[in-house]
Amino acid sequence: PTRRQFGIGVGTAAVVPPALAAGGKVVVVGGAGFVGTEISHLLATQGVKVVSVSRRSAAAQAQKVQYEQFVDFVSLDASKDDLSNVFKGASAVISCVGVAPGQKNQLDGNGAVNERIADAAKKAKVGRLVYISVASAISEGTGKLLFADYVKGKAQAEAAVQRNYGGGSSL
Repeated sequence: PTRRQFGIGVGTAAVVPPALAAGGKVVVVGGAGFVGTEISHLLATQGVKVVSVSRRSAAAQAQKVQYEQFVDFVSLDASKDDLSNVFKGASAVISCVGVAPGQKNQLDGNGAVNERIADAAKKAKVGRLVYISVASAISEGTGKLLFADYVKGKAQAEAAVQRNYGGGSSL
């Protein structure tokens, strides 16, 4: 498949810190989704050991992510399964979990599950949590009305990230 090129951060190219490339483990929750596969691929191409967590089977995840030699695939449901073992020893957790606008259960599918991920990462003493969200960008004006539960769920998740990791952890 054709890969889209993007950078992590606002207007910056993605540069992986040497500590991660030298053996650190990054857990990408939602690693088989639209954004998660791109992040897993980006990190893997830079030599980072990635653990992709998804409700999909390991085989289904492997079909979506290239550079499988750098990626381990774990099948878990982040909304209810124990995340402690997969987070153990991770340098960072990146959460790409979310329910798209228009799908059912947007509040819990964006809020409660990401709050659970943030709490589990903190409990596992993961040094950094990155949460991918567009809620801040669409929470004003008509976006707030059109995507009410979506925005509320994302805001709930952003509050959990802030509580556990302080500012600067949401993209």
